[in-house]
Amino acid sequence: MNDYDDVLDLRPICDHHSRQVIEHALATLGDLRGLDPDHPAVRLHLLTSLTSQTQALLPDTMLDADSLGYHLNEIIVLLNLG
Repeated sequence: MNDYDDVLDLRPICDHHSRQVIEHALATLGDLRGLDPDHPAVRLHLLTSLTSQTQALLPDTMLDADSLGYHLNEIIVLLNLG
C-alpha cells in the first residue's frame, strides 16, 4: 500500500501556494546568480533554469515512485499527463 492511496489527491494544481514558492525560488536564484529577478529577460532565464532543473529531476523521482509500488497510470496522473 502506498503512502498516498489516491493519487488524484496529488494531481498537480496551480494556486497561490505554488506561485509563492516559484516567486521565492526566482528571488533566491536571482540573488545567488547576482541577477535582478524583476527584469523580464532575467525572469525568463530564471524560470527556464528552474524548469530545466525540474525536468532533470523527474526521471529519478519517477523511478523512486515505481520502486514504492506506484503503477505507470498513477505516475502519469502525478505528472499531469493523463
